[in-house]
Amino acid sequence: MAKDDEKYRWDWGTQTFPTIDPHSKIKHQIIDEYIQTYIDVLMRNQLMPELGLSIVDGFSGGGIYHDGLGRNHFGSPVIALEAIQASEVRNNLERIKPRPIRSQHYFVDVKPENIACLHSVLAARGHLANNYRANDVMKKIHWKYGNNFSHMLSPSSFFGYDANRDIAVTGQHDLLLDEHYFDDATDDRIRGELSELLPKQVYEVERQPFLGLMSGLTNYTMADELRVKQALDIAVATGDLLAVDKNGKTRRRKGTSIKSTDILIAPPQRPIFFVPPLKKSSSEN
Repeated sequence: MAKDDEKYRWDWGTQTFPTIDPHSKIKHQIIDEYIQTYIDVLMRNQLMPELGLSIVDGFSGGGIYHDGLGRNHFGSPVIALEAIQASEVRNNLERIKPRPIRSQHYFVDVKPENIACLHSVLAARGHLANNYRANDVMKKIHWKYGNNFSHMLSPSSFFGYDANRDIAVTGQHDLLLDEHYFDDATDDRIRGELSELLPKQVYEVERQPFLGLMSGLTNYTMADELRVKQALDIAVATGDLLAVDKNGKTRRRKGTSIKSTDILIAPPQRPIFFVPPLKKSSSEN
């Protein structure tokens, strides 16, 4: 019997996905039916202008499986997203004024390479791509008008969800989360911090689509696409990070030349300060 670490392994670049078990298919059917039924019940009140909904998936995996018959089977994150979309369409039939479902999604997995695969799956299906583009347009507007806007996000980025810092859970404002303005000082700080942070993130998964990187950052940084590319300028120019087109034939010479369809790759030779720590073997644990 294969170990779980070997069985549940995702790699979008090599199209390596686990084969889904029959009981997992049934579980996915239950998730789909449960979400749609739950939304139908909540939206029975015809005066409700919109529905707010949060989905937390504690073991999201890479978002895609082989079904054992030569086809792909999408995982729980895709199933949840599509269930919400289907519910929104169904509950707005014959309505003059549509009622949107404002959903937030928290997909969690202990392995960065699995999350990288999930980003690629969602980006390929268009769920995160549209959200990321709309988000990027808003950030461009914020930066254009500078100090007229402020934001409660971390200037560079943060990853994960902490219920202890969620006002909806605790009922208290997080005093550690500062208000930040879209000014020159914040701009310099963002690019400086991201120039160190982003290469390390790519190194953890070896390769990552740029669109997947941006989609993952969408709700967790004040940086728009241009500033992310500028933050990658030095790493790409020096070869500390490789940026190539989707066919792997054209190599970018600077971060600002990166296209949305490009792939970011950790080079075979990497700086000593970017080398990930050695993983302990099972005998050492």
